[in-house]
Amino acid sequence: MFTGNSVKRATKTKLRVSARDRFDCGNLQLHTTGGTKRARSGRIAIPSRFTKATRGARGVRKALPPRAVVDTPKGFIDRDGPRDAIYQRYGRGGKRVRLLYVLHRSAKIRKRFRFYEDAERITRAVSPKLFSRNFSHAIRTAR
Repeated sequence: MFTGNSVKRATKTKLRVSARDRFDCGNLQLHTTGGTKRARSGRIAIPSRFTKATRGARGVRKALPPRAVVDTPKGFIDRDGPRDAIYQRYGRGGKRVRLLYVLHRSAKIRKRFRFYEDAERITRAVSPKLFSRNFSHAIRTAR
């Protein structure tokens, strides 16, 4: 995930390190710190248990993203009930209905990805061991 142009290493003159998500997706910053995701325009489709259960390693199947569901004859947005939601008809004759997504203007994202804590812990554990070797190398190669 953090490879190539997404990693900037420290040098003798610039003692900063940075790593960024090269795909720019998945709200990595929000998963690291926690917070509220807001819709840019319209609403956010929050998946139901059914959608989460059918998700694979590459995310939601091609037939189940919100736009793909609504564009099929069996998918529809219900605005009459207690909440706006995306449903899909199924079964013989399409008489049964399953909830796929609930539509909200914003969603809370919990802190799940402990990037900063892990980076600090690893740095504190590894730095003292490598400091003397790296410092002597820096002195030898100083201009």
